[in-house]
Amino acid sequence: MATVVVELPKSNEKTEFSGSSEEDKAYAKSFWQSIQLHPPIESRLVSSDIRQRLKRAPPGGQPINLAHHPEAEPPQLTSFLLTSHALERADAYHKLQQKAAFREDAIMLLQKQREDRIMKEKVSDHKGIKKPKPEPVPIDSDEEKEMELDIEATMRELDKYDKSVTVDSD
Repeated sequence: MATVVVELPKSNEKTEFSGSSEEDKAYAKSFWQSIQLHPPIESRLVSSDIRQRLKRAPPGGQPINLAHHPEAEPPQLTSFLLTSHALERADAYHKLQQKAAFREDAIMLLQKQREDRIMKEKVSDHKGIKKPKPEPVPIDSDEEKEMELDIEATMRELDKYDKSVTVDSD
C-alpha cells in the first residue's frame, strides 16, 4: 500500500496513511479537511451573493449606433405635456403668492400690535400709581393739650439731664 502524506496548514505534524485502501484514504482526507475551521458565512467581509458583486463595465470598443433613431413623439402629446407643465408651474406660483400674502398680512398685524403696545406704554408711563394721602385724624382739643403738656414735661426732663451731665463732667 502506498503512503499518502496530508499536510495540515496550522500544524507542523504530518499524518501518514499506510496499509489503507484508497477509499479509506479519501474519507480520511475529507475528514481532516472538514476539521479545518473556516469562518462562518456571516463573518465574511464580502458576501458571495450576486447583489454585492460589481457590475460589469460596458464594452468600451463599441460606438453608439447612429442608425437607430428614437421614434418621435406625436405633436399632440408634446403640446399636451407642455401645457400641463405650464399649468403645474402656474399653480405652484399661485400657491407661493398666497403664502407670501398670508405672510405679509401676519407681519402687518404683528407690526400694528407692536405699535399699539408702544402707544399704551407711553400713555401709562405718565400716569403712574398715586398713593392716596392719609387724611389727618381730628384730635380732640383735650387730647391735644395733654400731648403738649407731655411734650413740655419731657423737654424739661431732658434739659435737667443735660445740665447734670455737664456739671458732672466739669
